[in-house]
Amino acid sequence: MSHFRRTVAVAIFLAGACALSPWAISGEKAQAKGKAKAEVIDSKAEQQELAAGINFGKTFGLAFESLNTLGSRIDQARRVYDPVGLACAAQELAIAEQVSGKKASLTSDALTKEAAEMAKMRFDPNELKAVGLIVKGNDTLAKELSTAAAKAAKAEKERIAASKDSGEKTRGIMGTLHADSRVGTTIHVYVDGRFVGTMGPYGDIYPYIGQTAWETTYLSARSNDGRHWHRAVSAGVNNYHWILNP
Repeated sequence: MSHFRRTVAVAIFLAGACALSPWAISGEKAQAKGKAKAEVIDSKAEQQELAAGINFGKTFGLAFESLNTLGSRIDQARRVYDPVGLACAAQELAIAEQVSGKKASLTSDALTKEAAEMAKMRFDPNELKAVGLIVKGNDTLAKELSTAAAKAAKAEKERIAASKDSGEKTRGIMGTLHADSRVGTTIHVYVDGRFVGTMGPYGDIYPYIGQTAWETTYLSARSNDGRHWHRAVSAGVNNYHWILNP
């Protein structure tokens, strides 16, 4: 082969390699090869006050040692989507409010509702029962959670039966979720309140969801600085491209 032909061949090879290399792609992140076209939607970050930044002891004028760690425990329960822990923290906050006759920027009522919504999203019968017992002073909310717990228990039995009979898998998004961060911080991603992966700054992940068309998929994500993103997908879609903006 002549020197000219070898030079051309090398140039063509390098051009092809660059075209296929993920590091050569700039701008919009590319879909994985062979994937069906995804439905694209954006979400903007919402800022949530970090509970660890609230001085509950000073606000209430109480020297309860538990108040020194209450904020960090609330943030941790939010971060890992623990509705039971969040509901317990809400009750602890309610007691401090009653003893002191004061309220902080984060109230027990708001935290109780947050715990209930988290439990409904996760749709775990035992968690729903537990949160329902914790908030039993709120008759309306306790009844809602009891009803949801019964539905969740029935759905769980049906899922187990379907899986045994036909190997059918549950779990809306029927294909793959492409979580795509446009933010310069680490973000933890959850589907139906369950952890599916962590993205580094401007990173992305591709967890497989595989739900049925009639389900609602609850997407949520949190960064350690208090920003969070959420989206409910109730229409039957295959692959889904979720862009998280600052």
